[in-house]
Amino acid sequence: MLVLLLMSWFIADQYTFYRKDIVESGKYGFDSLAFTIVSDKLSGDDDFRSKSEQNLRNLIDPEGEGIPIVLLCSPKSNQYAGDLIVDNIAGWLNYAISDPSSEFAQRICNFGTSGVWKGWYVLLPSSTKLESNHAVSQLCKAKKPNPV
Repeated sequence: MLVLLLMSWFIADQYTFYRKDIVESGKYGFDSLAFTIVSDKLSGDDDFRSKSEQNLRNLIDPEGEGIPIVLLCSPKSNQYAGDLIVDNIAGWLNYAISDPSSEFAQRICNFGTSGVWKGWYVLLPSSTKLESNHAVSQLCKAKKPNPV
């Protein structure tokens, strides 16, 4: 249940943030927002029962306002050990961004030109418009010493 609480808090927080920035501000011309969450199969759920998914939805939207959230899970997530690799890589990438001087960040910069991380982007902080940057470029730029 602790995992569901943390997931629901994070999802609700992100939904609220992006709803204010994208929809309520009117800056981009959108009048609604939907979220898609890609996850491993939630603990306790199987092909016939989605109790944890329903609990997650109830935690995110306790008033039943119909917040449009789609949860995508692999139906075979418990059959293949390889799905844990995705979790480990996601953790590695997040840690590298949070600590650009770490060994993990250095390894990513060494692989950066290979194109392996080509689809990895991070959002840039901005109060005027929504922008993203190629994460490896941002990460490796932060590691280069400033010229004197």
